[in-house]
Amino acid sequence: MPRKAAFAPDAAQPSNERSTAARGLRGDPGAIRALAQRWLDAATLRAHALADRWEQLPASFGEAGPVSPTDPAALRREWLRVLRSWASDSPEQLFAIKAGVLMLAGALALLLVVVAAL
Repeated sequence: MPRKAAFAPDAAQPSNERSTAARGLRGDPGAIRALAQRWLDAATLRAHALADRWEQLPASFGEAGPVSPTDPAALRREWLRVLRSWASDSPEQLFAIKAGVLMLAGALALLLVVVAAL
C-alpha cells in the first residue's frame, strides 16, 4: 500500500484557504473594489452607531443638511465635513496629532528593526 505524503491535503477535509484565489477574486479588480467598499461601508456604519450610542456626535453634525443614519456615503461626507471644520478651527491641535502619529510610527519602526535584528 503506497504511503501518502505528510504534506498532501486530505480530500475528506475541507480547505480553509483565505487567499484571493480561493474567494475567486484573483484578476478581478471590480470584485476586490466591491469587497473593499462593503467593508468601508460596514466600518462607517459601525463607527457612527458607536458615536451615536456614546453621545459623541459633534454639535455641528448634520448642519449641512439631514443625514440618514443608514447611508454610509452620506455619513462619511458629513464626518469629513465636520473633521475639516474642526481642523480649520484648531490647527495647533491638528499639528500635535500629526506629530504624535509620526513619533508613534517612528517608535514602531524602531521596534520592528530591533525585533528583526534578534
